[in-house]
Amino acid sequence: MFNEIFSVKEKCRLRISFLKQQQKGAALIIVILFFVMISVAIIQSATIGAIVELRTYQTLATSKSSYVAAEAGIEDIFYRTITGKLVPAQQTIELNHASSTVNVVDISETQRDVYATGDAKNEIRKIYLSISKNKTVTFPYGAQVGEGGITMKEQAKINAVGLVHGGIYSDGQIIGANGVSVTGNAISSSGLMADPFASSTVCAIDESVGRTEPGIDFAQSFVISATTSMPLAKISVYMKRNNNPKDGYIRIAEDNSGQPSTTAIASQELNYSSVGTSYSWVNISFGDPPVLDPETTYWIVFDTAQDNSKYWYWCRGNADHYPVGSTLYKEDWSAAGAWTAVTEDVTFKITLGGGISKINEVSVSGIAKADAITDAAIGGDAYYQTISGSTVSGVSYPGSLTPPYVPLPISTSTITQWKSDAATGGTINGDCGSGGLPECNELPLSLGPKKISGDLHVDGGNDPTKVLTVNGTLHVTGDIIIENKGKVQCAFTYLGNSCVVIADGYIRVRGLATLSGSGVPGSYLMMLSTKKGCLGGEGSGCSTNGSAIAVENNVDGALFYATDSLIDISNGAVVTAVVGYMIQLQNGSKILYNNDVATLSFMPEPSGVTGAWNTNRWSEY
Repeated sequence: MFNEIFSVKEKCRLRISFLKQQQKGAALIIVILFFVMISVAIIQSATIGAIVELRTYQTLATSKSSYVAAEAGIEDIFYRTITGKLVPAQQTIELNHASSTVNVVDISETQRDVYATGDAKNEIRKIYLSISKNKTVTFPYGAQVGEGGITMKEQAKINAVGLVHGGIYSDGQIIGANGVSVTGNAISSSGLMADPFASSTVCAIDESVGRTEPGIDFAQSFVISATTSMPLAKISVYMKRNNNPKDGYIRIAEDNSGQPSTTAIASQELNYSSVGTSYSWVNISFGDPPVLDPETTYWIVFDTAQDNSKYWYWCRGNADHYPVGSTLYKEDWSAAGAWTAVTEDVTFKITLGGGISKINEVSVSGIAKADAITDAAIGGDAYYQTISGSTVSGVSYPGSLTPPYVPLPISTSTITQWKSDAATGGTINGDCGSGGLPECNELPLSLGPKKISGDLHVDGGNDPTKVLTVNGTLHVTGDIIIENKGKVQCAFTYLGNSCVVIADGYIRVRGLATLSGSGVPGSYLMMLSTKKGCLGGEGSGCSTNGSAIAVENNVDGALFYATDSLIDISNGAVVTAVVGYMIQLQNGSKILYNNDVATLSFMPEPSGVTGAWNTNRWSEY
């Protein structure tokens, strides 16, 4: 009986144990099911996200193909135009499984609009291009200044006609004095601009420099993308060192048949203590910065000594990431002999410019922007890093970023083209105007397009009939003097367009001289000097106060432009607008800005038929 009872209890115990095991197994199965469901959900979500991203990437890639096709169509028409080939009213081209349909609309003999539609798998991109033989130039400020900055002496003013506010934009300092005022905004940039294209920043391969012969000195070529000549502010290289190598030198050399010249135009010592043992960007500034010209090849040369235990690394890419440049090495860069080429580019970055961002002792009716504002009265808002001795009527924004560099509005290539336009009319070898060659010494006189290999002297002799009429672009290789009520004007047939007179020397306007456009509103005469080295000091062959352009009486029908030197305005003169590397307003002188000059169209000749085609506007639409 006892055994039977025990047997029943044992069976119950075993049954209960079995049931518990079943419950544990069920719980485990439920946990596994939840885990599987969650895993499936995560995988599904990730898969959907990946599919969406893949579709987005495919759409972007297809859209880019459409864009490239549209741009190819635009470029084909532009190439046909500038080379004088047949230009169809409509054409379709195929490019990498994408098509570009291009429509050409001839507005006139001198203007052509091009519309291109790129289509890749129904992803559409559209591009518009306007080209003409007129060059449109924007003058949005009463004074636009380069890195040389602007100095305004007592009672000098920049005002405007009516409610227009011209103001100042300077890539250097804005320095005033007692009674100096600006109607509108005053903006001072540091003038520093990182070149967006002259760089190679991919670091993939260690390139030892100075370790073993002949890889002692390395060189990297580059071309600046700026459209005007600019000083080289700094070179940045991605480097590290092994131990403590002897100091090296970073040099800038001009190109000599595809390799560096054996002499440098700038040099700066590179001490090993300024370079770490791990890679970092190393900045090199030059005490006497060289001025670099666009479309010209230069070389960064790293000159060092050989030591197989103490040397440098200048990192380079794993491909030709900067096709415009090339990398070379040799044992001694300054010695004669061939260099050895390296397929990949070493790392570098170029920074151009070099002004100082400052506004001092100026009354500004509008907004003021500069790193430092001192002793100024600001009627609007003020953006700065430091301020002292100043009043601000608007809102102050301490800690603001430095205003961006703004290049002068006319490129070197445009000026070169204008000189070519002038040469199409032939060359006068000698001086012209008063006391010049027999064929061009009597006023009134009509000239242009014409190149004058000499000086141009317009002496009115206080006779209002002695006028020089500009019938086409003039290029004077020497100096220009306009005095004694001498008058220079654009031909009436320019109508609302403007004409250009260029001097490689200085330009001086004095003695009640008159400069004007065609007489039609919106037409102006631009006097442009490309002379270098006239920066207010002694200078060689400069005009008044060491300038490249000296304006000594009122001129309301002309614009003055100096690419690389000082414009000096004195004797209380009043002018419409000035653009220059450096500007100086003497006591009581004024710039009286007129909104008519905001956008001007310059033509090589009044007919507008000759000259080269230029791009006016490019945009997606």
